Amino acid sequence: EQSIMDDIEKKFLRNPEIMKNSIIVLWDKKWNPGVLGIAASKISKKHTRPVILISTTATPATGSCRSIGNININQALKQCSSFLEKFGGHAMAAGLAIKENNLEDFSKAMEKEIAVSTCEEDFKKSFSIDCYLDLKDITKDLLNEIDRLRPFGMDNPEPVFACSSVKVISSFLIGNKHRKMVLEQSGATMEAIHFNIENPADLPVFFDKIAFKLKMNRFKNRNTLQIIIEHI
Repeated sequence: EQSIMDDIEKKFLRNPEIMKNSIIVLWDKKWNPGVLGIAASKISKKHTRPVILISTTATPATGSCRSIGNININQALKQCSSFLEKFGGHAMAAGLAIKENNLEDFSKAMEKEIAVSTCEEDFKKSFSIDCYLDLKDITKDLLNEIDRLRPFGMDNPEPVFACSSVKVISSFLIGNKHRKMVLEQSGATMEAIHFNIENPADLPVFFDKIAFKLKMNRFKNRNTLQIIIEHI
């Protein structure tokens, strides 16, 4: 997954014109098709674009699609289905199979379809918060109540909370990509982790506001509450 992410960023550096497109469609023979969905999801969130990543390792080539906001990727695939062997999914995620000699035409057709069916507002980053929550109010009983809402998915998204004026009282990096912390707010403390931080050299010791989800950290049977930071 990480090698695919690195490879894609290199493609962006070599060809910055890609980032002017309404949708990112890329393919490569080296990519493992089993992790394309994860990579596509991360790229789409980072660059606020629908993304289609395709592995040409096998015949036909196979790909994973991830979208953003109100852009229905499955509907766009239907409009360009003449280039595909098969496809399926929903508004935010889909998979496809395509002959390699159709890739260029498919990419152009998808760009045209997304461009004409969207507006500038569709590409602006947005983040929905369900509720403001102080750290002192986070309990195992609350997490148990949230778990009763499962399964989470597109029509039943996992709740996202926010709190403000949070201090970092300790932290360390995991593999230079993830930051594990203990946070403090008005005397209450909470374990937190922030995955895929953008700049490991700039680690804030105070957050005006954070958005997060709640998890139970079961590593080594610890069973401790943990917040997963989604946005700062």
